[in-house]
Amino acid sequence: MYLWLEKELKPHIKQNIDKLEKILPKDYHLTQIWHFYSWKTIDRTKLVQYKITKDPKVFLRQQKEEQSVVINMFEVIIIDRSWSMGKFENENSALRQAVKAAIIRAKTLEYFKVKFAIILFDEEHEQIMEFEDTFSNKSTHIPSKLIRSVLKTWNTD
Repeated sequence: MYLWLEKELKPHIKQNIDKLEKILPKDYHLTQIWHFYSWKTIDRTKLVQYKITKDPKVFLRQQKEEQSVVINMFEVIIIDRSWSMGKFENENSALRQAVKAAIIRAKTLEYFKVKFAIILFDEEHEQIMEFEDTFSNKSTHIPSKLIRSVLKTWNTD
């Protein structure tokens, strides 16, 4: 059941990813290490040396440090599946639209390697996906769990 929904949403997912790639820096979503140099304290002898020589090279940094550019972000996708959202089977229901939006967001976050979780709620909450899981991993069956969960009978407040 999920495959036809993903096929329908594929252009929206691609459009979302393309828009974000235009505004975010290149290679920001890859795990990379880049280098920069810094001083822990000001070396007063360098200031004196610069005053005498006027050579800016005296300020070249001496210590090499590494910093990661991995996005450090977590997100939770929350879907209301109460009766007021309608039935998933109804094409115009708010629940169906919420699930579509959640799938688009999930696939986009997954593309950018951002950790996220998915929770559904009515009178109680149900965690569909944990932060450690991968949405598209075939072994976890998260998309199928999501669809099965929204198809549950709803007689809640």
